[in-house]
Amino acid sequence: ILSERRGRLSFGCAALDANLGGGLPLHGLTELVGEAGTGKTQFCLQLLLQAVLPVEHGGVGGR
Repeated sequence: ILSERRGRLSFGCAALDANLGGGLPLHGLTELVGEAGTGKTQFCLQLLLQAVLPVEHGGVGGR
């Protein structure tokens, strides 16, 4: 259970994942801030996609 709590959600982009320590923490709160047009919505949409993708395709399978 502890290792699952420390899991990370990959963005599906190796460079971005590397800069974020392997992705975003699964069990936590992350706040995105920035000026209009900086990609916050695209960032969130990519996270949503990764969250619902099956594990065998790099997502977390909706867990």
